[in-house]
Amino acid sequence: MRILLFVLLVSSVFACKRGASGDASKLPPKRSAERLLAEVDKALFVPETAEMKGDMRIQGGGIGNIKLSATIRTQKDKAFWFSLRKFGFEGGRGLVTKDSAIVINRLQREVLEASINDLPEEAKLLPIDISLANLIAVFGGQPIGEWRNAQVERQPGQYQLLTDEFANTELTLGTAPTIPVRWGYQEGEKFGEVIFSDFKAQADGKVFPYFRSLAFSDTPGDTTRVVFTLSSLTTNEVFKFPISIPASYAPMQL
Repeated sequence: MRILLFVLLVSSVFACKRGASGDASKLPPKRSAERLLAEVDKALFVPETAEMKGDMRIQGGGIGNIKLSATIRTQKDKAFWFSLRKFGFEGGRGLVTKDSAIVINRLQREVLEASINDLPEEAKLLPIDISLANLIAVFGGQPIGEWRNAQVERQPGQYQLLTDEFANTELTLGTAPTIPVRWGYQEGEKFGEVIFSDFKAQADGKVFPYFRSLAFSDTPGDTTRVVFTLSSLTTNEVFKFPISIPASYAPMQL
């Protein structure tokens, strides 16, 4: 259960495989990274606030196969909040802001409370900062990190972006529309990936992914995968991000 509650935090640095694509048999037109990212801005729905509800399944990592109900709320530049439930009982809740992170494990009566700059080493698996912006990007299907100066390689039906800033990392964009469809990282035993698909039309014809699959591992053959499928998306409303730490909870041991 401990890894279950912390998985949203440590998986925040992964990213995107399936989704939109153009003609898979032809190379797309030549584009600079800056132009491609401008096209992403035009195609991808990025709400100021959002509430995502759906089913979450966690597999691997020595925890078997766990199915949960999840609610995730976000507010740009302010908060990433989540609640995980099983059979109607809340097992975990968390809140990440620009400055701090709190993860509550109700089953073990434990809590992780730390500043963003002082997170445990166990959370720092990949060369992307664990931050509020990156968490919101992961669950919103946005590019993670800065790619405007990246090199662009064309492949049939997609673009692949590479940059020295993120070694061993690649961002793949689909075409028609141009949206992130894969972000992956691998260096030795460390591996990370998030897959986005099932993009649905939202306001002004922009799209938002209703499916995401996050995978990560630092041990060969032992990969944890988190699959989150949305059943509902509510945007641009005022949401609350309640969090309180019971006085009897002990520090979480990772």
